[in-house]
Amino acid sequence: MNVLLPRSPTLDVPDKYEAVFRTHGYSRISVPVLETTLVHINKLADRIAEGPSVHRFTGVVVTSKRSIEAWGQAVDSILTQSREDATAQEVSSGDEGKTSWGSVPFYVVGEVSAETARELGKRLPRGLGPTDVRGGSEAGSAEQLARLILEDGDAPESKNMLY
Repeated sequence: MNVLLPRSPTLDVPDKYEAVFRTHGYSRISVPVLETTLVHINKLADRIAEGPSVHRFTGVVVTSKRSIEAWGQAVDSILTQSREDATAQEVSSGDEGKTSWGSVPFYVVGEVSAETARELGKRLPRGLGPTDVRGGSEAGSAEQLARLILEDGDAPESKNMLY
């Protein structure tokens, strides 16, 4: 028997849905029905380049792997546009000043998004990517992530998040 899965196939990790169907003897076919297009990358790049202190961000909320991909694309845009810019130099040199995101927690839904965030943090220049990733497998839903953020003892009283 065939099973049609109306979604993009998972390429980088074993797909749990396909594995379950395969275990039970079903033939499965994943068909992408949506196309994801990242928008407002320039606005995100502006926020990243300004740094968290300008808007008093105390955390970044990430609800999907696509959000992390958008962050990476925005940082790539910053670095491409201004290789000699003082902000890029300050952050990539490891200066933990007002433009650095290095100490800002990234609150992430799900383990795939968390792993993607960790990998991006390793790839990007220091201070421009996630280094403090929280949630992941402990926060598999938006509700669980919200609870984790509210109960986070490290976060300041006033939680102004970039979402």
